[in-house]
Amino acid sequence: KVRISMLPNWYGIEGIKFEWRGAWSDPLLHYRGRTFYNWDIEDALRENYVEDGGNIDNDHEWRSYVVDNAVDYLDNLIFEMWGE
Repeated sequence: KVRISMLPNWYGIEGIKFEWRGAWSDPLLHYRGRTFYNWDIEDALRENYVEDGGNIDNDHEWRSYVVDNAVDYLDNLIFEMWGE
């Protein structure tokens, strides 16, 4: 049986919930009634972070970047995919 754990606030960001479904399943993000694969969103944000000159070895800077940009990224993604 897969144990599902809904953890609060991905990276501490209000409104983005993190769902852990065990080691054999990709974690999910829930935002504005939509569900996303965590790794897809992290990979896209990391690519943007590096393109913006971010240092991949600086975890504090990376976390700040995610907090500052994740909501806008997801809002834009929702608009592009579903027109909302």
